[in-house]
Amino acid sequence: MSITAEMTAKAFEIADQSMRSLIECHCVREDSFGHLFSPTNTEGSEVHSLADADPVIIEAVEWLVARDLASVFSNTDGDVVYLMD
Repeated sequence: MSITAEMTAKAFEIADQSMRSLIECHCVREDSFGHLFSPTNTEGSEVHSLADADPVIIEAVEWLVARDLASVFSNTDGDVVYLMD
């Protein structure tokens, strides 16, 4: 069985959704629209720096940023993840 472009595209779509879901379920929502999230550590407590976050959250954010589906910015409260539509 050979891997087709359609299969590859579907695999990326699944990975994108999985990483987005991880952020939505394991980070602290900071807005009513579901775009802004603060990272959490392995115990689920909010942290101010992405560097202090649960490693799976860091990996998800890195994936989404690399795919231009998220960005990270800092404000007075710390790092915030912005999930794009």
